[in-house]
Amino acid sequence: RTGMNVPINTLLESPPSTPVDDSHSTSQAIRKTALAMFAEHGFQAVSLRKLASALGLHPGSLYCHIKNKHALLFELIEDYEDDLLEALQTITPDSSPTERLKAYVETSLTHQRHNLQRATLVNHEYRNLSKDQLTYINAIKNKQQILLENIVRSCWDALGEYPREDITPLCRCIRIILNGVPDWQPQNADLPLTVIDDRIYRLIWSLLNKPQSAFHT
Repeated sequence: RTGMNVPINTLLESPPSTPVDDSHSTSQAIRKTALAMFAEHGFQAVSLRKLASALGLHPGSLYCHIKNKHALLFELIEDYEDDLLEALQTITPDSSPTERLKAYVETSLTHQRHNLQRATLVNHEYRNLSKDQLTYINAIKNKQQILLENIVRSCWDALGEYPREDITPLCRCIRIILNGVPDWQPQNADLPLTVIDDRIYRLIWSLLNKPQSAFHT
């Protein structure tokens, strides 16, 4: 994984070795069902007993695959953020600044649409992670932020208008916009996704051309 240099087993509180007759498919089924239930009902409303019932398993058997519910939530969120980071790292560095910015926007939105349930967990259940888990996830998010800051810095080099201290708050605003799209965009929107993406990109591009006072309090 690409987060902090912290032993992942420390964060996951790894369970004892899985019995030989437990298949990998059971673990995957647990993750898939937990993801759907957490996204629909909320993390706090889904007990391990409810999860086991949905899977047709005895509650105690879950501990052959997971340590606890918080470790399961962490895995789901960590996978989402790490996959997003890997996707963002594929953006061609030799492209123009505006092309890289557009690719960052499109990559972020596409990743969310392909992983709506996990995006919901990130947006609404992130606060339920432990302090160490939050630190690990924030390290991944920080790498995503740095990629965006480098792109914005290139755009500003071309525009030649803004001081460097404006980059971090601006990029945080951009990421808030991108991360919030799944909450307001209806899945059956009349407009094509390409049109929606282009409008979001134009909105974000307009932020780069706002007066400096727009980013100061």
